[in-house]
Amino acid sequence: MRARDLRGLVLASVLLLRAAPARAHEPDRPGAPMVLAQPKDHAPFAFLDESGRLRGIVVDLWSLWSRKTGVPILLEPCAAPAALERLARREADVVAAAVETAALAEDWDLSAPLLQTDVHVFALADPRGPRKLAELSRPAIGILRDDAAMDVLPARLPGASLRSFAATDDLFSAVGVGHVQMFAADDATAAWQLSRRGVLGRYRPLEPPLHSARWRAIFRKGDAALRAQVDAGFARITEAERSELLRKWMIPPRRLPAWVRKALWPGLLGLGAAALLVHWALLGREVRRRTTALRESERRARTLMDNLPGMAYRCANDREWTVEFVSDGCRAVTGWEPSDLTGSRTVAYGSLIREEDRESVWRDVQAAVDARRAFELVYRIRTRSGRERWVWERGCGVFGQDGALVALEGFVSDVTERQRAEEELRGTNRELLDQAFHDPLTGLPNRRAFVERLEAALARCGRERRRAALLYVDLDGFKEVNDRFGHAVGDQVLAAAARRLREAVRRADDVSRLGGDEFAVVVDGLAAHRDAELVARQVVESLSGPFAVAGVEVWVGASVGIAVAPDDGTTVEDLTARADRAMYAAKAGGKGRWAYAAQT
Repeated sequence: MRARDLRGLVLASVLLLRAAPARAHEPDRPGAPMVLAQPKDHAPFAFLDESGRLRGIVVDLWSLWSRKTGVPILLEPCAAPAALERLARREADVVAAAVETAALAEDWDLSAPLLQTDVHVFALADPRGPRKLAELSRPAIGILRDDAAMDVLPARLPGASLRSFAATDDLFSAVGVGHVQMFAADDATAAWQLSRRGVLGRYRPLEPPLHSARWRAIFRKGDAALRAQVDAGFARITEAERSELLRKWMIPPRRLPAWVRKALWPGLLGLGAAALLVHWALLGREVRRRTTALRESERRARTLMDNLPGMAYRCANDREWTVEFVSDGCRAVTGWEPSDLTGSRTVAYGSLIREEDRESVWRDVQAAVDARRAFELVYRIRTRSGRERWVWERGCGVFGQDGALVALEGFVSDVTERQRAEEELRGTNRELLDQAFHDPLTGLPNRRAFVERLEAALARCGRERRRAALLYVDLDGFKEVNDRFGHAVGDQVLAAAARRLREAVRRADDVSRLGGDEFAVVVDGLAAHRDAELVARQVVESLSGPFAVAGVEVWVGASVGIAVAPDDGTTVEDLTARADRAMYAAKAGGKGRWAYAAQT
């Protein structure tokens, strides 16, 4: 029974005690059995076997007690939270066994200890692995949710990362398949669960233990006579008999606590001698089988890596990325042989990375390693032939049990063609975008771009309380030039007029072609109305001179309408309409002139 299950029932159980009916079992009456409630979900202490029968260390211990005292018992299995409820309702005389906690001792009477088990942190039995708790640094530890060790571990192992599991089977299933490599459990539970999964010799407990768990029977407060009767019966059980129980239910790992080894050693010695002969006979066969399987596994892995379109690697986390292993795919990616790169014998992989990319590659990898996440990079390398290639790399850090970085492992593939295709696509998109917002004849922004720029200028006027002006420009005499000399000459005049407009205005002013022979100039940040008039004068003067195109000299002029925001309007539509009307007013006044919208 877990500590939290018991703590959570204390208050409810006390209330049940007060409200319980007077009826109770009477174990002191001749022939009446003592009713024991026992949680059924803690193997090997108490659990239901495949036939539904309650079995385990606690069951055998109480059966031995019954034989010693002559008092019959009735063991009733139940879920952990129900045990104290049954005791409180007087449906049971005793809770057969539970781990002692401060909450239990405060609200119930407890027997003398029935069993005591040490709780250890278990780690892989690697010859180079840790043997003591003090050797661990920021370990990741699996543990049962709400286990008492949850309160002990943070103080004993600061910085430990705890991965909790709801049930014992969940924890040890993860241990059995290697998803959890370090866990906390009592020795008996660990031996039982690891043995069932065939991985008993794979783990060892780290010394010293985290704490000791004492198992006691639980009684209602004030039931002193029954408690004395139970304690007296257990006192008659010898150490040899307790050892026999442990021998039945525990197969010790290679490094269990001393009290377990001493209890089991005499019985195991004889079995060990007999088993040794069988072991020697089978060892050779098993070694041959595993060697064959290992070679086949290596062959399949090698075949897979050699057929991948890229190279798998393992390297040190240093500035040269010193290679420990690389697959044959490195020939296609780098042009170098695996033996050339391994150990940086001929060339270091770091030297292949283009110099402009080296620092960013190093920085991105270190950031991923520090965060313990995978990294994904695209960068350029120089191959053995001197060609530049783009490569894509995905990898991650490999960490030891002590949390230290051991190496980097990953995969590199050539993505040069993909990068070229993406760059061509980006270039095409830029061209399409340019065509969508620019006039192909003059190269000026078109009406769509003009609207966006004028909207931006009007927004700034609103935010910064300043003025902007729109100059609506129409070429005088252009229709006659176009009709007389043709569209080819007319197009050249429009292109030349666009160039003159750009040169006439300030660098900060936006010039656009609205269509036909109409242009617009957006003058942002006006200090006074007079500034707009100065720009209009420059526009008219720049377009008043002759245009020499296609071997002929032609004359055009310009009429300009001026609308000032916010005085003449605060929207694109209003300002454009006012400037257009002002332009026609200027043209009506004699051409080659300008007029303000406010004057029309």
